[in-house]
Amino acid sequence: MKLCIEAFKDQIKENKNELAISTVRKAVCDYYNLTKQQITSANRTKNISNARQIAMYLCRKLLDATYDDIGKEFGGRDHSTVMSSCESGEKK
Repeated sequence: MKLCIEAFKDQIKENKNELAISTVRKAVCDYYNLTKQQITSANRTKNISNARQIAMYLCRKLLDATYDDIGKEFGGRDHSTVMSSCESGEKK
């Protein structure tokens, strides 16, 4: 996870008050060369799901956003899906 945070440090500002879920999502999309539609879709290909899990994890870790709020921003996913994604993202 340290590698992810290091990779995004130039794209994500340190001040939590200036961060938003959409900002983190955009930074991850830019890094992985994905569109917003791809990362919020139901597509479960490995490259998209990995990026989605990392984005959700970063939103939780950097913003302390609720699972429900993160789920809404990522295609209306259930909080339990976000919890699972955050656990998977932490392991990467």
